[in-house]
Amino acid sequence: MGKISPMDIVLGLEPNYAQIDNLETFSHYGLVRSALDIVKKQYKLWQKPFAELCSKAYNIKIETIIKMPPSDHMVKIDDKMDAAFHLFVLLRHGSLFVKKGKDIVGLIRFSDVYKKIRQTMQECPLPS
Repeated sequence: MGKISPMDIVLGLEPNYAQIDNLETFSHYGLVRSALDIVKKQYKLWQKPFAELCSKAYNIKIETIIKMPPSDHMVKIDDKMDAAFHLFVLLRHGSLFVKKGKDIVGLIRFSDVYKKIRQTMQECPLPS
């Protein structure tokens, strides 16, 4: 069980990204544009016309792009909400899996949490 993000879909459409060992390194460090262009040429990224996207996407199987979520994308069902807030804020996740024992039993979305925060703040009495 897992989730597919928009970035997972884009990466799935260009399988040559899988050849780059430390892909995360590129997003964590502000590399110079010329260095990124060299990587693009070296790994032949996005060489096929964008117009072939539909036929390419049709042949991709979900199992090739979905990954088991890492532990920092999960909270336990009996965790307090501050554990989820911490992950949402520090790691900028849009959603977190909820685990009960070893099983994933749900998904908590930041948008749902934010709605509840907003509702609670609106219901708070203003100080006099």
